[in-house]
Amino acid sequence: MPGQPIENADKMDTTLLTGKKQMPQTTFQTGRSLYSNVLRSNSSQDSTSKRKNVVRLRYLKENPPDRDYVGKKLLIESMNITALQVYALIHIHSNDSYDISFRTSLYLEKFWQKYQTLKDTKLWENFIAIKISQPNVRWATILFKNEMVPSTDVTFWLKRHCTPLTELQPLYDRNGFWTGGYRVQIQLQETPTGFKHLPCQLTIGQDRGYIFYLGQEWTCFKCGSVRHLSSDCAELVCSKCSGKGHLAHDCKAYVVCNLCNTPGHSYHNCPNSILHKDTR
Repeated sequence: MPGQPIENADKMDTTLLTGKKQMPQTTFQTGRSLYSNVLRSNSSQDSTSKRKNVVRLRYLKENPPDRDYVGKKLLIESMNITALQVYALIHIHSNDSYDISFRTSLYLEKFWQKYQTLKDTKLWENFIAIKISQPNVRWATILFKNEMVPSTDVTFWLKRHCTPLTELQPLYDRNGFWTGGYRVQIQLQETPTGFKHLPCQLTIGQDRGYIFYLGQEWTCFKCGSVRHLSSDCAELVCSKCSGKGHLAHDCKAYVVCNLCNTPGHSYHNCPNSILHKDTR
């Protein structure tokens, strides 16, 4: 349960969003991670000597082209990738490899999406792309307005959409109060064109939560579209069966559990929920 710390939190206080980026710090008294520091460090969780957001291009024939060719022909002209998106393009003269370090994981993900469509073209046929860093590992922050949502159920929901790499860590404010939120390291599922991103919102029972991480795609909570947000969505989505084209009061289908996505029972009767297990 959330009231039993697994350790860390959230409250959208603008005073917590200021200051320099740094790794999460702990208080001397509690040893707990502070939410304010987690917010500032979301974009620098992996700020270590390890390389990140890096891909390596390798030329497969003799006489590799120079860096100007790779930068202009492959990146700028064919992929529309500019120097504003790239931290460094590293190439040693006469070497057959070209390391591209992107400024964010989002730019690296866009590279892989474009590479899948271009790799068999004439321009790219003598190059292969090699993964150097692991861009699908992120630190996510999860927030709820209800502190009684069981942490085990939150973890179960996460496992449906990604691979949690750590336990949920409750977030605390500077005064030592738990904010009802968590942070967790996750591994996104890979697809042929990139990664399967988590939705910005999640619902467990009647409780809605919010989840965000660096490089996350903003999607419509109702229909899943990346072209608009739920406030502009005209799609009818049923909260009972998750079907489209009708609302709950017109639904003739079985209820679908929003925890395990199984038809025939609601969240409060879900055998996968800790609440149901506690009552048996």
